Amino acid sequence: MKVLLLLPYAWDTVPGQRYRIEQWVPHLERMGVSFERDILLERDEVQRLFWGKSPLAKAIMLSKAIFKREWRLRSLKGFDCIWLYRSSWPIGPAWAEKWLARLGVPVILDFDDAIWIVHTSESNRRWAWLKFANKTAEICRIAAHVVVGNEFLADFARKYNSHVTVAPPTVDLNVYDLAAVDRKDRYTSEEGRPFVIGWTGSHTTSEYLKIVEPALRILAQRHNILLRVIGDPSYRAEGIPCELVDWNATTEVRDLVPLDAGIMPLYDYEWSRGKCGMKAIQYMALGIPAVVSPIGFNTELIQHDENGLLAGTVDEWVICLERLITDPELRRRLGEAGRRTVESGFCAAAQAPRIFDVFRQVTGDIVSG
Repeated sequence: MKVLLLLPYAWDTVPGQRYRIEQWVPHLERMGVSFERDILLERDEVQRLFWGKSPLAKAIMLSKAIFKREWRLRSLKGFDCIWLYRSSWPIGPAWAEKWLARLGVPVILDFDDAIWIVHTSESNRRWAWLKFANKTAEICRIAAHVVVGNEFLADFARKYNSHVTVAPPTVDLNVYDLAAVDRKDRYTSEEGRPFVIGWTGSHTTSEYLKIVEPALRILAQRHNILLRVIGDPSYRAEGIPCELVDWNATTEVRDLVPLDAGIMPLYDYEWSRGKCGMKAIQYMALGIPAVVSPIGFNTELIQHDENGLLAGTVDEWVICLERLITDPELRRRLGEAGRRTVESGFCAAAQAPRIFDVFRQVTGDIVSG
């Protein structure tokens, strides 16, 4: 079977795409699927899209990329299906998807955020209308099958398509290898060493840290803590000792290793309910106890006091983190249980067969191998 991958970003540049499509590809190839990639934005263009200052330069860059993809889609001979992440292009209506529907090549749509809701960074807010967020419903109708990261997203997709599969994001346990990254002092209270509370994300999502900042200020007065922020070099928080680390795909796991606890705060609104718990899954994969907001998929992933902790108020954040700071055995118990949770259902090897079954359904079971 030959599949065309339609991806928005260059390989190994954006976490969402990496923890879904990219991680599953090697497993699917071993099952007999071959892939050809079509990348909308190359690595340097991704940097300009997220960090560039000129709206005009971004518009020109996107226009060129869209024209290139449109030309690519004119010839789809030899492909059994198309695996589409989010949409054919980030702005404009679903023109490309309509074109694909007319060509008759089945499309598998994959998304892991509530992308039908307009959600942009402050700098791009005035251009949000260009996203045509309501096109997600139309693409769901067009698709032969829709794959999503949680039940909240599935509920949306099922309004427009009866063929929906839930497959959460995953990590590769060959990369998140406890033997290779084990920290002997994670479950001890070493004199003089700060307790490292970590968060990973980007400058567009670091606003969530405001939720936990009041609790961290209280803890900073009581304990020797350090907040390690991975992915937003501009982050600042008065009264909280911080260490800022640039996100890098090649050092991502190594950068998480110093964490004694990982946090995933979320605001309680619809966009957040589309989140698939990726930060918590990363922490848990490394045996790092996770403390998360009890919103959306987090409440399915985390069973309070069994494989992690749930915190919904400032007081709860203080209590949960202070328990971890003062109780090494609790850190060990939750960290080990979190790792087992990932091994059982949130690793690439566990979810790839589910995607393989989707391919078989869409193509009429013509996969060999």
